[in-house]
Amino acid sequence: MIVEAVDKALRAEYPDTYVSAFVGVIDPVEMTMLYVGAGHPPPLLRRPDGAVEELDFDGLLLGIPAPFSRTPKRVQLAPGSLLVLYTDGLIEATRDVLRGAEKLRAAVAGLPRGTSAPATAIHDRVLLEPAHDDVAVLTVEVQPSPFGRLAATSGDG
Repeated sequence: MIVEAVDKALRAEYPDTYVSAFVGVIDPVEMTMLYVGAGHPPPLLRRPDGAVEELDFDGLLLGIPAPFSRTPKRVQLAPGSLLVLYTDGLIEATRDVLRGAEKLRAAVAGLPRGTSAPATAIHDRVLLEPAHDDVAVLTVEVQPSPFGRLAATSGDG
């Protein structure tokens, strides 16, 4: 997988450097995402019913020699879901990571559907004062698959 290639290149070029990463590939036909994480904060997925779940993974930071490969995971994506990826600066701003993670989860759960700029809204709900670290928030709103009919009829021959 791409993450393993990046890990090997990082260790060869910069042996004393460690970085976090998250890579996800969305399949618009199957409405799934195959993903792998490497020491990055776990993304949140808000389902259409409002339930928020953390996407778990077992990856170490890139650059750390490990005797195992990172195992990709797969998650089903339903139309109306919101995927939230973020850097650790978002939840570490107050130096209380657990409290930051709670604030983030509450912000994602309480975000009204159809918010025009969900990443900005989440940022502003979690950070009430300037952060001391880099902060980035990326959201992906899951829309109905344009290939839905194709997937539903592909077995009809």
